Amino acid sequence: MIIWLIIAAVLVAADQLTKYLTVANLEPGESAELIKGVFRFTYIRNEGAAFGILADHRWVFLVLSTAAIAGIVYFVLRYRPKSRLVMTSLTLIVAGGIGNMIDRVRLGYVIDFLDFCAFPKLWKWIFNVADSCVVIGSGLLFLYLILDLIKANRESKNSSGPEDGNGTGDGPVPAGSAQPDPDTEGGDGDCPDQGAEDCEGGSDDGDGSPGGEKEPGAGSSD
Repeated sequence: MIIWLIIAAVLVAADQLTKYLTVANLEPGESAELIKGVFRFTYIRNEGAAFGILADHRWVFLVLSTAAIAGIVYFVLRYRPKSRLVMTSLTLIVAGGIGNMIDRVRLGYVIDFLDFCAFPKLWKWIFNVADSCVVIGSGLLFLYLILDLIKANRESKNSSGPEDGNGTGDGPVPAGSAQPDPDTEGGDGDCPDQGAEDCEGGSDDGDGSPGGEKEPGAGSSD
């Protein structure tokens, strides 16, 4: 658990440091091109959510961000997920939420500066490190849910087993295995209503001879 707290703290620190450097070196609306025609730093003040969505709703996003972060922290402490993918995604989301929340509480707006300008007609949003953490974390969480759904579906199919033609689920009987004899199942087919001793050796006649037969030479005494 400590390692995830350290990772979250490092991400928040990186977000705040990059924002500090942006403010220290650029004026609002000013740009500094890093890769000509592809990527540049453009300092803007965003009063909305990630990528400038729904501006002028500062308190709404403060409440939603606080509730989301608190819910994730409670979930992690309560259930302690063992999946690294889940923990990575949740750590990124929490770190990004905290990074932007610091800006909203301290400044009343969020500092954005990452500007990909290669395709201005397709991509016009300017964002920051915290936004990137939230988006990547959400994508990883969605990936985990898809993988978990596929895994559960496979386990369900494997547990049900192959069904035979009668739909019993027993499947085909392996070659060489013993097959039950319907004539002898549940007892001897010749004497199903008699006990084992009667079927095997017949009933005693009182003189120790099986089946009531007398031994040779035995007869009535004159």
